[in-house]
Amino acid sequence: AEAGNRILVIANPHPRKRLGDLVAALAVVRQTVPDAEVRVLGQGDATEAARVRALALQRGVGSAFVLAGVSRDVATELRQARVVALCSGSEGVPTALLEAMAAGRPVVASDAGHVRSIVNDGAEGFVVPIGDVDAIADRLARLLRDPALAVAMGRRGRARARHHAVEAVAARL
Repeated sequence: AEAGNRILVIANPHPRKRLGDLVAALAVVRQTVPDAEVRVLGQGDATEAARVRALALQRGVGSAFVLAGVSRDVATELRQARVVALCSGSEGVPTALLEAMAAGRPVVASDAGHVRSIVNDGAEGFVVPIGDVDAIADRLARLLRDPALAVAMGRRGRARARHHAVEAVAARL
């Protein structure tokens, strides 16, 4: 698939990350954006990774849903993505979203933990209800089909991430 329609996920495979929702959403997105792909960066629960792979095959998106493991070059991965998704069922302060926004990428995130303190729905990206596959698919497809919208949201995200940078550093100490 062309990197232009790549959806990046920075999350360790774990049930609370709800990667199955993204598999289901990708199957829907590919009906209108046939070259859309999801690339998941992170190392986690091997059982969950196997379950997600099987689900992707079952939904007909096996080749387009890639569990890529840990990346040494997240900056390049972010540059090659059009949008970053995080559809967790629970989340603290999602530093992955801040990284995506700092790289100028729009985000689609579930309304978990502190997501709304970072992302304003419709501004830097979209915030969707936890587990709402149709909403996830709709927002992802919207960003993939409208590069100008993706760029505008990415710019707003970059400005907002600067504002959050100090807090993010503090949270990691």
